[in-house]
Amino acid sequence: MLGFTDPKFYEHDTESIGAICGRYANRLEDGRIRHCDQWFELDRNHPLGHCIHGGKEGTGQQAWTLRGEGSSCVRAFCVLPDAHMGFPGHCSIEARYWIEDTALHFTIDADVSKPCPLNFVQHAYFAWDRPNQYRLQIHASEAILTDHRELPLAQVDVTETDTVFNQMKPVIIDNQNNLPAIDRAFVIDRKTPSGSQMAAATLETSDIRLDVSTTEPMIHVYTGQGIQHNQHHVIGQEHQPLRSICLESENFPNGPALEKDVWYGQDRPYHQHTTWTFEILC
Repeated sequence: MLGFTDPKFYEHDTESIGAICGRYANRLEDGRIRHCDQWFELDRNHPLGHCIHGGKEGTGQQAWTLRGEGSSCVRAFCVLPDAHMGFPGHCSIEARYWIEDTALHFTIDADVSKPCPLNFVQHAYFAWDRPNQYRLQIHASEAILTDHRELPLAQVDVTETDTVFNQMKPVIIDNQNNLPAIDRAFVIDRKTPSGSQMAAATLETSDIRLDVSTTEPMIHVYTGQGIQHNQHHVIGQEHQPLRSICLESENFPNGPALEKDVWYGQDRPYHQHTTWTFEILC
């Protein structure tokens, strides 16, 4: 996974490297949400006038409180006050990471005092030293098209897009080195009840395989075209555009405007569980 050795570099990163994005990851149209007859004006931190990843001071920019639990588990806590970045409700968030055999687990739970849309994303970038050997499979039959404002436009069969990964296939063609620019959400083929984990994606090279499973309805593939070149104070491979892949477990982009079931409150806490399982192939 990409990262920085010095925490201060995370404060200036614009690509959410390793961050937990929220309260609502991805874009909210025009930075406005409506509940019943009340409109809430959110922080518009996207160049096209949207609220993205919870605003400029969303959870990805907060100083979380860490608490270790044994040698293989850590908890992280964050509290956002009512009206923070314009969102309604006092929001208490707890994330938990733990290692079990060859799997890294991530759960995030949140309670909010007023009805509020919630959608948290663990924004990890996976990178190996030979991206021209990446092979990817997305366990999804449908994908989301977006318009010129980067907002969801239509939910279509993946075969109608230029990102057909419903079977394992190379990400890069013609023996190039850089990944193609991909920034698209896919609707996971769910065969189990909502709230249980489902296989979402597989990424592999000749050496290692990564399987992603999640309770979320979607997996968003982003190939980091906005990442800046950085050779110093980094964890993992050298940071540069189109060399790593972010596989974001998420709910629907712009979910409130699309009338998706993304609202939580005192009688409905938020929960997500995503697992990354690694296997050495050689």
